[in-house]
Amino acid sequence: MKIWHLLALGLFLTACTTTKKSLRDHQGTYLESVKLNFLAGEESLKKQDFEKAIAYFQFVRSKYPFSQFAALSDLKIADTKYAQKKWLDAAAAYEIFIRLHPRHEQVSYASFRLGASYFYAIPSDFFLWPNSASRDQSFTKEALSALQRFIYQFPESNYQEEASRMQAELFSKLAKANQYVAAYYQRRNRHEAALARYLSINELYPEAKEAADSLFKAAHIAQYDLKDLDRAREIYSQLIEQKPTSSFVEKAQQELDKLAETQE
Repeated sequence: MKIWHLLALGLFLTACTTTKKSLRDHQGTYLESVKLNFLAGEESLKKQDFEKAIAYFQFVRSKYPFSQFAALSDLKIADTKYAQKKWLDAAAAYEIFIRLHPRHEQVSYASFRLGASYFYAIPSDFFLWPNSASRDQSFTKEALSALQRFIYQFPESNYQEEASRMQAELFSKLAKANQYVAAYYQRRNRHEAALARYLSINELYPEAKEAADSLFKAAHIAQYDLKDLDRAREIYSQLIEQKPTSSFVEKAQQELDKLAETQE
């Protein structure tokens, strides 16, 4: 037994120190071979030798499809794509892992990484014109959907705080995208459409920091562009009631005071 352990140790050290010969050529027991190949893949991933890592993991999942390391190799392939910042490839790989291994203990981790992959795939404002608020929001919506599923399904996960932070940022991005559309309508004197779009922001993303601003703008349109004073009062009052800590509360109250004076 001691001789076998020494042999296994020697083979593992060889896998970690040499790149001339792949461990895939190793002839040993089933368990010995699959584990050594998987560990070699992990070592390659740590060294950022991504192509070699994927080769090892793909070999394990294809030659040893019924071992515990096959499922882990599916996950590690996704992790490798994530480490390469190939965000859409990583998202697809995490989805494959979740679909093939729905009861695996690492599903919560993969679910978070799925949302995070879409999150990082979203174009930033840096060096982009027009800005991201005016661009297609498909990745933003994909990321939000995946992260919301994760938050709902795995409330005890250690990734909850990070997922919530990402979710808040996504709410803000989508709110800004809707504000961009509302401003477009307003510039073209389509005041009803602009007002409706501003109101929808609070309905869809009430936790976004832009929600209070959007309510104030909606009320302002009702008051000054549409001359619908009753509607303006209603929206200002909604803002004060729903967003009591917002900096727009004072402004909304001032406008309500003005409207009250016009009635006297």
